[in-house]
Amino acid sequence: VSFSADGKWLAAGGVDGNIRVWDRVGFQLERELDAGSGIEDLVFGEGGVGARLLVGTWQGALLLTLAAGTGVTDETVAPILFPAYPNPFNNAVQIPYRLVKDGRVVLRVYDVLGQEVRRVDLGLQAAGYYYGPGRAVVWDGRDERGRRVGSGLYLYEVQANGLKARRKIVLVQ
Repeated sequence: VSFSADGKWLAAGGVDGNIRVWDRVGFQLERELDAGSGIEDLVFGEGGVGARLLVGTWQGALLLTLAAGTGVTDETVAPILFPAYPNPFNNAVQIPYRLVKDGRVVLRVYDVLGQEVRRVDLGLQAAGYYYGPGRAVVWDGRDERGRRVGSGLYLYEVQANGLKARRKIVLVQ
């Protein structure tokens, strides 16, 4: 389940692959679609006058653009964020992702209180896969000052081309 930042949209998805999007202001179901596989994540991002919903599935991803009065439109995109590995980790974790088009990429790591622990500006990158040694971004479990952070649950976020995707990682020391 995910809510848009303005509270207008509510999206829900499940392991059956069905996604339902409601207009919370008009109290009506705007769209129901079958994503084809289990839903792993629903994330609202920036969308100008509407909202953008990134839906991560077991087979790929969908980008839904929602705008008042126009309903929901679909465009298929490749996954923007893959699961980190190893997870849990103790020294360093690789965070793979894919860019559909060229753009500026930023990685942020947050603690369970939502405080930013680390920010890495990866700069402008070309479209493609950033997966595997030398390509995926690596987080060494350190904060902005280079100090090791404590064991626990962390959220990592990759932002590219106005879209944000988040996943969880566990640091064990």
